[in-house]
Amino acid sequence: MKKTPNSENTFFAIFGKTTKNHLLTARNLSASSLTAYFFRYKKKREK
Repeated sequence: MKKTPNSENTFFAIFGKTTKNHLLTARNLSASSLTAYFFRYKKKREK
């Protein structure tokens, strides 16, 4: 996420709403696990 005043305001607006906050957290978790899996797969291929 880019650190701009506008995006920060949007972040706090989303953070205030619990439902949207839960969705954001779930999306971030799935994205991070996907990246971790991708790097693990890449390492396996290099060997």
